[in-house]
Amino acid sequence: MVIIIQGIDLLYKEFIEILKLPDDKVKEERYRDFFKKINDIIYVEDFNWARDVVEKIHVIERGSSAAIHWVDLDNWVEKKYSYEEFVKRSNKLVNFLRGNDLLKGSRVYVMLPLIPEIFFSTYAVVKGGFIQVPTAMNLTSRDLEYRFKAFPPDAVIADETFSKIIDEALERSGTKPKTKIIVGADRSGWESFDAINRERDHAEAERTSSDDVILAFFTSGTTGLPKIVAHTATSYPIGHLSTAMFINVKPGEKHNNLSAPGWAKFA
Repeated sequence: MVIIIQGIDLLYKEFIEILKLPDDKVKEERYRDFFKKINDIIYVEDFNWARDVVEKIHVIERGSSAAIHWVDLDNWVEKKYSYEEFVKRSNKLVNFLRGNDLLKGSRVYVMLPLIPEIFFSTYAVVKGGFIQVPTAMNLTSRDLEYRFKAFPPDAVIADETFSKIIDEALERSGTKPKTKIIVGADRSGWESFDAINRERDHAEAERTSSDDVILAFFTSGTTGLPKIVAHTATSYPIGHLSTAMFINVKPGEKHNNLSAPGWAKFA
């Protein structure tokens, strides 16, 4: 078993090189050795996926390439963001949240449809060392009330569709987040997502380790009350290397993700 102080980015670089291999048999053997190495890791002292993977690898190696290609299937409006643009936009949100007194471990509920802001929000939470609570779009005000009582939010990010039931749930639960951010609309008591534009586009990444939670999912509550399932700064991004292996998307290729935000499959 191995305790890693730093250098996780080197493992990701190794993984990317394996992805590129043309011979499936060689690739299978390399993956077997790679994941044995991963499974031997018991603790990582300092790893922030935003800093160590996206910025140290992808921004440096393919900064001008597209990181997000979003298409609205209702009206065919398209938006594209390069890795550099994506990071700068997300950094503005990190700084906005910190400016509203969010600290490492602060809880951020995100209830958005599949729009670019869902990706900015997720990245900002990871980089800032906050805890994202992915929130499914089929939840009712009562569902949210239970969650807010069990795990009170420090910030909420939502669009106009969900802002009303969020306000109802906050009032009934007696919780008051430090900030509420609304995307694509104006609402009393909420800050427009566009307010992040006044922030700097550089942000320092929070130091996070295997002990630090960055994602807190609520189970569906099919047979009882929903329970929190936590993932750390290492368990989710390192664990999902196996997902990347099965999907087998190589640098420059596109992964068309239609999963609904709020569910673990999407994240």
